[in-house]
Amino acid sequence: FTVTGESACASPENFDAEIGRKVAHDNAISKVWMLEGYLLKQQLHEQKTPSPDNRIDIAKKCHEINRAYCAALGDTSQLPWDQAPEWQRQSAINGVQFHIEHPDAGPDASHNSWLEEKRSAGWKFGPVKDADKKEHPCFVPYDQLPAEQKAKDYLFKQTVDLELGRI
Repeated sequence: FTVTGESACASPENFDAEIGRKVAHDNAISKVWMLEGYLLKQQLHEQKTPSPDNRIDIAKKCHEINRAYCAALGDTSQLPWDQAPEWQRQSAINGVQFHIEHPDAGPDASHNSWLEEKRSAGWKFGPVKDADKKEHPCFVPYDQLPAEQKAKDYLFKQTVDLELGRI
């Protein structure tokens, strides 16, 4: 497209071509800066919005950190990302997407989002995690989670924020 600067004199008797060119030039520059500002804002937005591939990379890191944390608690049931079932990988990707869309959401909101995802898929509370029965011991409101389980939501959120350059 074309950017032009306009100018007009207040009265023909006071017309000065040099002043007219300068005013038109300044007006054109002002329009260009508005467009440059828009372009910069768009580029910054694109930097903050990871591509689908980057979301998967972030989800993989979140999964592996969660797996290591669970192992430290004695739960070695988590499989590495490449061996994890698709529903589990998708759940991590959904968690990343949640934190991208809700940057100010806390760990409790992260858990509630996970809980709703599980509820929609037919999961319910169970004393041990059983994917076949769709039962999970963390299928409770956030305030009823033990502190070591709440820590997983903190780690997840911090990992997403770190990967997005928010911290």
